[in-house]
Amino acid sequence: MQELGQAAFTAGASELNERSAEELLTSDFKEFSMHDMTFAVGTVETASPETVEKRTDELLATMKQLSQSRGYTSFLFMIVDIINMNCHLLIHGCADAVADAFNVPLEKGGHSIMVEGMVSRKKQMVPQLPHIQHLITNRAGVR
Repeated sequence: MQELGQAAFTAGASELNERSAEELLTSDFKEFSMHDMTFAVGTVETASPETVEKRTDELLATMKQLSQSRGYTSFLFMIVDIINMNCHLLIHGCADAVADAFNVPLEKGGHSIMVEGMVSRKKQMVPQLPHIQHLITNRAGVR
């Protein structure tokens, strides 16, 4: 049983490597508008988060490009580890406000946070967007 499960996880990880960065970011993706801000939230659920995380630089560059062309205030990409039940959140735009909203520090490089227990965009990420929007609005400098 364990071998079969491991084979399924390995096959899933291989499929993630075959997708382009834009495809990976937007395959499970939604936009949310609040006042004059638009947030993009993409997600991928995987048993092998390191497969996606090793593409962080490529993903962030594509998030920046999509944000500029589509006018996103912040692009958030949830890499959900379904084994350990946590989320490595990549952030382009207003990273300080996002980290503050989740009360966790930004990781090295300033474009990601680790949120323990966060696995749902609908139940855990989206309810934070008004708080993030409020923090952005009340800050002098937007990063």
